[in-house]
Amino acid sequence: MLMKTMTKEDLTRFTELLDSYYNWPTHYEFKWIVPAHQKMEVLIHFEGIEKIVIKEKLSGKGNYLSLSVTLYLNSSTEVLDIYKKLKSVKGIIQI
Repeated sequence: MLMKTMTKEDLTRFTELLDSYYNWPTHYEFKWIVPAHQKMEVLIHFEGIEKIVIKEKLSGKGNYLSLSVTLYLNSSTEVLDIYKKLKSVKGIIQI
């Protein structure tokens, strides 16, 4: 999902899809690929959050990092809020 290019209608549809698939509150897994040196710029957004699981995998050459972050969230709105916060991270790719 590319938050930078989504229209209001796209966001509404994405919210509806999340709400039809998940029974909130539940665990939700985010996945991103980021330049390895941007790791802390992503993870700082999750400081102090309880019930979090973070998995990392460095690319073969060490230039990129795959991040999977699983959180216990109350609603699709919280999912969108996190995507919106992280859209400013330079070089981030949302999977």
